[in-house]
Amino acid sequence: MQSLPDSIHKLAQSANSRSEFCQGILEQVAIAMKADAGVIWDTSNGSILPVGQYSKGKQPARIPLTQEAHSKLLGEAAAQQRPMFIRSQANEETGAAPMFLMVGHFSYDGNYLVELFIEGMESPNEQTAKEFAGILKSVSDTVETLPDVAAKIQKQTQTADTPAPVSLSSERVSDYLNTIHTSIDRGLTCSNVANETRRFLDCDRVSVVLKHRGRFRIFSISGQPSVNRKSNTTKLLEKLAKRLLKTGQSFWYPDETEIPTQISEVLDPYLSVSATRSMVIEPIYEKVVDTVTDPESLESKNNPVIGGIIFEHCHDLWERRQIEDSLNFTSLHGGNAIRNAKKHHSLFLYPLLNLLSKSRFLMASRVLPKTLMACAGTILVGLILAFWPVDFYVSANGLLVPESIKPVFSSADGDVSQLMVQHGSQVKQGDTLLVLTSREQEIRAKDLESRIRSAQQRLETIQDQIFEARDDGSSLQDSIQGLRSQIANYQEQQTILEKMASGMTVTSPLDGQVISWDLEQRLDGRAIQRGQELLEVAALNGKWQLEIELPVNRYCHLVREMKTNKEPKISFLLAADTSKRYHGKIVEVETSASLNADNEQFIRLKADLESSDLHIEQARTGVTAKIYCGRASLGYLWFHDIGEFIQKNVLFQIR
Repeated sequence: MQSLPDSIHKLAQSANSRSEFCQGILEQVAIAMKADAGVIWDTSNGSILPVGQYSKGKQPARIPLTQEAHSKLLGEAAAQQRPMFIRSQANEETGAAPMFLMVGHFSYDGNYLVELFIEGMESPNEQTAKEFAGILKSVSDTVETLPDVAAKIQKQTQTADTPAPVSLSSERVSDYLNTIHTSIDRGLTCSNVANETRRFLDCDRVSVVLKHRGRFRIFSISGQPSVNRKSNTTKLLEKLAKRLLKTGQSFWYPDETEIPTQISEVLDPYLSVSATRSMVIEPIYEKVVDTVTDPESLESKNNPVIGGIIFEHCHDLWERRQIEDSLNFTSLHGGNAIRNAKKHHSLFLYPLLNLLSKSRFLMASRVLPKTLMACAGTILVGLILAFWPVDFYVSANGLLVPESIKPVFSSADGDVSQLMVQHGSQVKQGDTLLVLTSREQEIRAKDLESRIRSAQQRLETIQDQIFEARDDGSSLQDSIQGLRSQIANYQEQQTILEKMASGMTVTSPLDGQVISWDLEQRLDGRAIQRGQELLEVAALNGKWQLEIELPVNRYCHLVREMKTNKEPKISFLLAADTSKRYHGKIVEVETSASLNADNEQFIRLKADLESSDLHIEQARTGVTAKIYCGRASLGYLWFHDIGEFIQKNVLFQIR
């Protein structure tokens, strides 16, 4: 097996750039330490930038630390210039397994950190630490013996750090610009920019964000025909874009600068559910600005951010110096295309004009007659709706009730002892309907009768004493007068009780039929209170009338009609028989509104019937009525409810 110094010598001879050389060293160290993944960082010039990465599996291992904790760890390792060892805990939210981190330092034409990730290791032992430190020292000692190779690689690096001319070749640039500027449709332009930018930069995902109705929304994602807004990843990315685009600055991840807490709290949740390793978010401004020479204009209130482009890489860590020029190029031209499309979409009546522009085929010679016929038909229908006069009416629900219908109430407290009628019984005025009894009244009547009898016996005794004494009985006259007054008082109370007893018999108030249902269940043997409704009697063979509940929002039409016609006409259908239409006229209108069971306001109307052939035996039968309210156009008859809704909920609110 080839030794590590020999491998480094061979790598130095074959490497064409600094990045390739550092990548090779990382792989050699990771294989020697049996690591699962690793990253090599360039700490020269006070910054910490990724140079290369290594992963044993197909997917790169997720760093089991937050961005802030990981940056702090690298900073301490760079400052101490000695190996550091950290063991992370399992993260159930991100799915990261327990992992052991080793960070070491070596020098080669600059300062570098080697970060290794080993899963399953509980804690570093002394042998592992010595082995890791020895490998890094061997790397440093080996590269220091290669000054000529280092100079060669340095020259190649200076060339490689600049984007290769082939990436911005005229052919690729021409194809890219032609595609993104093909259309000025907003949706199609966003889709073209996302897909073509992904191909041009050879990255994993590009998303376009636009400000729509006051909030930033993702309009297009490369490789996807539509945006799934219910996706958790999409929601988190929109939240991240909203937070970053409000700053008006470009955002690079990872970066040497410390990420503020306000951004980390939305960045970390997105990184935990996505496979993103590198990310750049470039804002799009309302006006064209030079993002290089005029940085102050980015924060100008007169040039707000209208969107942004999000670049993501899931497998590699971007080196900013190599990708920045290409990314700025795509951001500039992609932003121009999106800006122009958005301005075009904001034109007055654009949706209508766009629809008409897509309808040019309607004017083709072969379909022109059909188009003219359709237009003529539409105009004819509109004229008919606007000018064809018809009878205007409003609909309402109501009940059909006999004109002579009266409820029967109890005039005293008591128990129903006799129920003389049933549902449907024919009665005449004065007929007994039921009889009430009151135990309290019976007791009071017997008590008064006993007191009257006792007072009369005492009066007779005194009168006999006066007759036997054969004198004027002046000493007993006062007693006689008192007893007579007492007897008269008792008799008056007895008369009142007799009148109350006569009220215990409930009689019919009119000739008709008992229409109350299930009287035996409700009344027989039950205790009744004074004023309680007992039953109803109605003259079903007499005259009937209609009770209508008109909604308040339709009352205005009736008021206008009643200014010229005091008794507006109505027509109605019975719920029990819809085969025949009946007619009548309004004779009485309630002067105040009421509330129904659904807490809706209505006005009560009474109407007399004109039909004499109405045969129905059920009182309070439901009806559907139409109230005539003059003449109006056919369109107003059909659509006046829609017009009233718009006036109430739209026009009234914006005026």
